[in-house]
Amino acid sequence: MKKFNIKFLLCVLPLLVLLSLMEVLYRRIPNDYSFKAQYLNEHAGEIETLLLGNSHNYYGLDPNYFHDYNTFNAAYIVQRTYMDLEILKKYKNELTNLKTIVIPIIPMELYFQKIEDAPFFYNPSIHKYRIYYDLDIPWTYGDYFEINSKMFLLRNMANTLTNYYLRHIPQTSSSELGWGTNFRWEDARDLALTGRETARQHEQISFPEYELEKGIAYNKQILESIIKIGQEKGVMVYLYSPPIYKSYRELIDDERVNRAIGVFQELDSTYANCVYENYYDDESFVSKDFYDADHLSDLGAQKLSKIIDLRLRGRRKNFEEQVN
Repeated sequence: MKKFNIKFLLCVLPLLVLLSLMEVLYRRIPNDYSFKAQYLNEHAGEIETLLLGNSHNYYGLDPNYFHDYNTFNAAYIVQRTYMDLEILKKYKNELTNLKTIVIPIIPMELYFQKIEDAPFFYNPSIHKYRIYYDLDIPWTYGDYFEINSKMFLLRNMANTLTNYYLRHIPQTSSSELGWGTNFRWEDARDLALTGRETARQHEQISFPEYELEKGIAYNKQILESIIKIGQEKGVMVYLYSPPIYKSYRELIDDERVNRAIGVFQELDSTYANCVYENYYDDESFVSKDFYDADHLSDLGAQKLSKIIDLRLRGRRKNFEEQVN
C-alpha cells in the first residue's frame, strides 16, 4: 500500500506542479477584471460618475463622451446588479467625490434568477470577482482558483497563456476608462439570429412563470440597496433601459415588459435620488447602431453616450437643487 501511494504521488506530482504553474502564470496576465479592480483601488476618490452594470454599459457607454464629470466604466459582461452592489459596498468609503451611479437594466432582468441559482453559462466568470476584486460571493466551488473554477478548460487556458506570453497578444478589451472596445459595427452579428438566441437565453435564466413575483422581489431589493447606498452618500442613481433591437423585443412578452417598466418607474417616484429613463424601444437607434440584437456597436455607443451625458447633466442639476 505504501509503495502504491508513493507511485501515485510520483505520477500526480508533475501534474500538480504544472497546474500550479499555469495558475500563477494565468493570474499574472492583465485582464479586464484586474484592470478595473486596480483602477478602483487607485482612483476611486477621483470618480464622479461611476458606470456599473453588465455588457449594456460596458459596450454601450464610453466615458470619453461624458464631459462634466470624471467618469469610469466599471461595468462588465454578465455583471449582475448583485455584483454592482458588492462593488459599491467595498468602495463606498473610497468614492469620496462620487455624484452619479449609472446602471442599465432591461425589463427581463427584473425576472432573472438569483446569481447562485442561474445556469452556469450565465455566470461563467463569477469566481473572478473573488480573485481580482476580493469580493465575498455566493459560490461554493472555484472561488479562489482560475484552474479550479467550472469555467476552467485546460485547452482554453493554454491558448490564453500561449497568446499572451509567446505571441504577445493583449488579453484585455477595455479602454483606459473601462469601455469595451471590440463591438465594432463592421463586425456586427446577424440581428435576427441574435434576437432569437438572446430572447431564448433570457427565458432560460428567468424565474419560472409561477415564481415571477419572487424574481421581482429579489431583483428589486438589490436595486433598492444600491439606491440606498446612493442616498447615504448624496449620490444620484440613474437607471435606464438601453436600446434593444426589434428582433429581440418582438419575442418578449409585452405584459412582462410593461410590468418591469412599472417597477422601475416606481423606484423613480419612491426615491428622491433615483431617476429612471427608458430607451428600450427607441427607434432613433437603427440597425448600424447595433452589434447584435441586445448590444450597441461602437457607433451606437457614441450616440447613446452623448444622449446619456446630456440627460445626466440636466438630471444632476435638478437633483442638486432639490438636495440644497
